Amino acid sequence: MNSDKISVSFGPDKSQILRGIAIICMIILHNDVPVPGFKICVSIFTFLVGYGYYYAKEKNLKHGLKRSWHLLSHFWLILLGLFLPVAILGGEYKPTLYNVFTNMFGLESNLNWFSWYIYFYLYSMVAMIPLSRVVNRYGIWAVLGLWALCYGIVFLLHQIPNWSDNIWVQAIHDCILCTPVMLAGYYLAEGG
Repeated sequence: MNSDKISVSFGPDKSQILRGIAIICMIILHNDVPVPGFKICVSIFTFLVGYGYYYAKEKNLKHGLKRSWHLLSHFWLILLGLFLPVAILGGEYKPTLYNVFTNMFGLESNLNWFSWYIYFYLYSMVAMIPLSRVVNRYGIWAVLGLWALCYGIVFLLHQIPNWSDNIWVQAIHDCILCTPVMLAGYYLAEGG
């Protein structure tokens, strides 16, 4: 009787492969190719945020702000250095301070489509500080409880009339809705 076991490991190196698959799915999705299932790229990136957070050397506000600034500085360079001037020179975009501000954080996408990930990443770098501590302390029970809490909040947000028309409520909804997948990534990286 042979009792060979198949061992499958998933480490930071394999997350690069998964990220590549997610990028391919995202490109296909954002080019309006009618292939079902490619929206999974959102879940993959969300999972990888939680998974990668587990391996962060520091899990504090300083680390979160540093990672957030790294993303924002690159995004703002492209947004303000390329997309904003092109939109203004095109003549159809009349910027307001509020509109430029909301575009800088991905809350609106007049200048750069599909930039919602910016506000989600900022949220995750702050939210994962307490969430990771709770998961570390209480394990799977914390994950399950936090999932229930997230889905309860999403349900309550859906009770607000025209909730999806308000960019701030929509952003809160998106962040809370993605949190369970992010927590799963963190918990699975921990070996749960």
